[in-house]
Amino acid sequence: MAEKKSRWGRKEKKAEAVPVLEVRHREFEIPNAIAILLENYFTVEECDRYLKILTTEIGWKNQLVTVKSRDSGAEVATVDEPRRTLFMSDPGICYEYSGRENMGQTWHPAVLEIKRKAEEGLVKCGLPEAIASACVIG
Repeated sequence: MAEKKSRWGRKEKKAEAVPVLEVRHREFEIPNAIAILLENYFTVEECDRYLKILTTEIGWKNQLVTVKSRDSGAEVATVDEPRRTLFMSDPGICYEYSGRENMGQTWHPAVLEIKRKAEEGLVKCGLPEAIASACVIG
């Protein structure tokens, strides 16, 4: 089939423009803490791709949490967590939260990409290199 032509000649396909925003680095003065915000660190294209993966490929869980009284510390109830979460980590890492032991799930490749870029961001901010071994996402 011949390529469609406009009235004035061949119709050219326009490349879809992906908005790219300048990365902004902001530091906050907080006592006894380092607080740095990197706005627009991920491109719009990366954000769209990761959002699709995180909403379709991740095995999110609604787990039970034990709620305790603020006054006495006694157990009040065990209820569904108000959000879906997932704990990913290097092999063998676990943590305890709300009376349950959480074993880390194997890193999803996309979450590993996000983790690596976040680790690179620390160095770009002038902080020492650090490697995250676990992540609670939710």
